[in-house]
This record gives sequence, C-alpha cells and structure tokens, in this order.
Amino acid sequence: MERREMKWLRRGCLGCLALLGLGVVAVALLLMLPLFLGQPDSDPVTEEHVPELPPSPTPPPVPPDSPSPEGVTLPPEAFPGPEDAVKLRLDLSAGSFRIEPGEPGDALRVEADYDRGRFYLNQRFDEGTNTYRVSFGLRGGWLGLFRGSVEADNKVRILVPPDRPFALVGDVGMGESRFELGGLWITDVDLDLGAGEHNLLVSEPLRTPLERFKIHASMGETEMRSLGNASPSRVQVKQGIGEMYLDLRGAWQRDAAVTVDLGIGECRVQTPEDVGIYVERSSVGIGEARSPQRREAPPGAPTLTLRLSGGIGELQVD
Repeated sequence: MERREMKWLRRGCLGCLALLGLGVVAVALLLMLPLFLGQPDSDPVTEEHVPELPPSPTPPPVPPDSPSPEGVTLPPEAFPGPEDAVKLRLDLSAGSFRIEPGEPGDALRVEADYDRGRFYLNQRFDEGTNTYRVSFGLRGGWLGLFRGSVEADNKVRILVPPDRPFALVGDVGMGESRFELGGLWITDVDLDLGAGEHNLLVSEPLRTPLERFKIHASMGETEMRSLGNASPSRVQVKQGIGEMYLDLRGAWQRDAAVTVDLGIGECRVQTPEDVGIYVERSSVGIGEARSPQRREAPPGAPTLTLRLSGGIGELQVD
C-alpha cells in the first residue's frame, strides 16, 4: 500500500513540475514575442472627419439653467423617435477618448491624433440603420499590446452638435475617457467601459430628458457626475472591479428608477436634496452598505427609487 501511495505521489509531483515548466515556457514566449513580431514604423497623423448625415428634426427649446421642481414641460413632438436620432456607435478599444459639445449648427466632427503605424481609425455612416460608427484601436488586435505600450498620445475627440438628436452606444475599452454631455440632445446612453479611468459629466440640462442611462464598467475607476441634468427615467450602472462614484444631483424633471450593481470594490452615490429618495434595496454580500431608507420629496418634486447591491466591498448613499 505504501509503495502504491508513493507511486501516485511521485506522479503527482512530476505532473506539477510539468505544469510549472509549461508556465515558464509560456511566459518566456510572451516576453520574446515582440522580437518575433518586430516594431512597426512610427507614423504620427492628425485626421478630421465630418460625416454627411440626414437632415435633423427641429430641435426643442433650450431648457432653462435652473428649472422648477416640476421641470420643463415639452410637447410630445419635441421628443425624437428612434428613426430621428442618429445612433453614434463607438468601438474604441485602446487610447484616450473625448466627447464634447460642438457649436449649434455645426456638423458632427471626429478629430484624431495617433500613430497610424500601430493604431487604426475607421468611421462610416450606414444609412440603412441610421448609424454612424467610429472604430479606433490597435492594429493586430491583442497582439498589438506586445509591440509596445498603449501610448497616451493617441487621442480621439468627437464634437457633437447640440441641436441634433443622437443615441450614444457602444464600447470604450482600455485607456481613459471623458464624456461631457451637458446641453446635448441625447436620447439614449448604453456604454460598456473597459479597464481604465472613465468620467462622464452632464454639466447642464439636456435638450430633452434621457429615457435610459446604462453603464457597464469592467475594471478601474468610473465617475458619473450631475446625472440629474439628464433626468433619465431609468438608470442602470454596474461596476465589476474597482471604484464607482454616481452623482445624481441636477435638474430632475421626473421620477426615476436607479439600479446599482457592484462586484468588488467601493461605490458612493451622491443624492440631491431637492427630490425624494426611496432606497428599496441596499445590500452587500461581504462588506458594508450605508444608506437612508427614505427622504420625502418636496411638493411637486420627483422621487428617485434606488436598488443597490454588491458582492464584496462598500456601498454608501449620501
């Protein structure tokens, strides 16, 4: 019996050593991969693209800077239908990205400074789906990571006119991004954010209240500020690993359902004082959740219903 046990023990040890050896070989190959792939020639370029888009519907009036708690009453025809809003689809895999308001009457414009030897920029408008797609990333996919670091000098800036409706959707991958949506005519936000640092700001009320605000961040730091100025009826934010800051202050014009899902990390939710707050659920598997249960709304003001959950970490509602 002892010989049999020793035999299995020796086989197990040999198996472990074999796996360890394979791991060492794999790491060595990865470290040597840049030598096999070679370094691409540097080709810095500056590009500007102005797509031809279909005519825009008549924009609604600009909302006041400080609307009353009841909000701004707009006629139904002021809200664009799905066929009116151009879908601005992002596929930005690695780099530094900006979205900023342009000037009224200007066209949508994409500006880029990048190394064309390692990165690519593709953009096109699909009339059939009313979609303008912007793609930016490393040449060669993930193998491009082994040809050097992701340079911070590779930048894409998108200037969005405030008098045309857009739905903002797509993926923003590794790197950092800053999206300023204040004053724009945005009908929908649905973004997946990769590893990195991401900031989204709504510094002033949108042209019309947003129907949905959905963010799924995988890993890193995510900040969303003054979301009340977008006044979405549904807020869905999810952070896989890292830190999240959700600022709900701003000019809310209607009731909203806010769902927060945290995997591992910390999440702080900043609530406004001039609306009602009802925390329907607030729980963490391992960690701590701190939040008020209810705060009554002032007369005529909307109410935000919060549902918060987390796996490991800390949830805090102020």
